[in-house]
Amino acid sequence: PFRPQGRSSLGFDCVGLVCAAHFIDAAEVPRDYRMRTATVGRLLRQLERFFTTVAVSDAEAGDVLLLRPAIDQFHLGILTERGMIHADARLRKVVETPRIPAWPILSAHRRALSE
Repeated sequence: PFRPQGRSSLGFDCVGLVCAAHFIDAAEVPRDYRMRTATVGRLLRQLERFFTTVAVSDAEAGDVLLLRPAIDQFHLGILTERGMIHADARLRKVVETPRIPAWPILSAHRRALSE
C-alpha cells in the first residue's frame, strides 16, 4: 500500500519504493521532506550518493525517473519495459502503469555500481 514516508512492506511512498527496489538502506535517505514543494534539493543530494544521472533519452528499465506532476510537486518512479512502477497516492497503492504518465520528466538516474 501507499503510505506517506513509508519505508517497509506496511507501505511505501515513492522514495521508500525506490530505496526498497534498489536495496538502499532507507535510514540513509531523509524522511522529513515534502514532495509537494518547490525545493527537493536535499533529498536529491542524498539520492545522488546512490545514483548517477543519465540522459532521459538513454533511460532504461530499472532507472529512476524524477517527474513533476504539478508545478510544486515532485514524484519518483521506476522505469520498466512496459511503463513505470510508482507509489500512487491517489490509488493508495504501488502500481505499474502501462506507460509513463504524461508528466514532465525532469531527470533520469541509474543505480551507481558499488565499489
